[in-house]
Amino acid sequence: MPRAPYKNREVTTRLILDAAASLIRENGLKKFRVNHVAKRAGRSKRMIYDYFGNIDGLLLAVLKESDYWLESGDHAQSIIASHQADQGKELAALSLKNHFKRFASDPLLQEVGIQEISSSTDFLTKLSAEREKQAKILFDLSAEHFKNTDVYFKAVEALLIGGINYIILHGKVNGSTFYGIDINHPDHKAKISKTLEQITKWAYENAKKNE
Repeated sequence: MPRAPYKNREVTTRLILDAAASLIRENGLKKFRVNHVAKRAGRSKRMIYDYFGNIDGLLLAVLKESDYWLESGDHAQSIIASHQADQGKELAALSLKNHFKRFASDPLLQEVGIQEISSSTDFLTKLSAEREKQAKILFDLSAEHFKNTDVYFKAVEALLIGGINYIILHGKVNGSTFYGIDINHPDHKAKISKTLEQITKWAYENAKKNE
C-alpha cells in the first residue's frame, strides 16, 4: 500500500534528507541518484527538485547537517560577535576540535573526503568554495593579531585540518595506527583534540611582530 502524501514541508524535507544521507553512506557519491532518493523517501523526483533545486543542492543540504564548516555558515554573524574579543583564539581551537569530532564519527564525511582527493566534479568544487567562505570568518577575525608576525596562521590551520583528515581516513580505511596513533581508541582521540587546542594556543601566543 503506497504511503499517504505528507503536506508538511518539514516532514517531507526530513524524509528526503535522511534517505539521501543513508544512500551516500551505503553506496558513495558516485552512485548517488535522485531517483534512488525518491524511491527510498517515498516521494517524487519532481518534489525533490522543487525543494532543493538540483542534485547539488540536495547534496549540500545533506552535508550541511554533518559538516561543521558548512553548518557554521548559518550562524556567521553570531560567531563573529562571540569571538571578536579574543580575535578568534577560542574559535580556532573549537573549530578544529568540532571538525575532528564530526569527521571521525561520520562515514558520510569520510566518503566525501575520499572523493575530494581522488576526483574532480562541479559539486566538489562548489563544496570547497562553501567551506572556504566559512574559513574566511576565522581568518578575518584573526587577521589583525597575525598581521606582520612570524606566524602564518592560514598554514597552521591548513596543516592541522589536512592532518586530521588524513589520520582519520588512514585509520578507517586501513584499520591501522599512524605514528602510534589509533584513531579508533578513545584515549588517542582525546589526546589529539587536546593537541589541536595546544597548537592553536601556541600560534596565538607566539606570534611575534616582525621588526
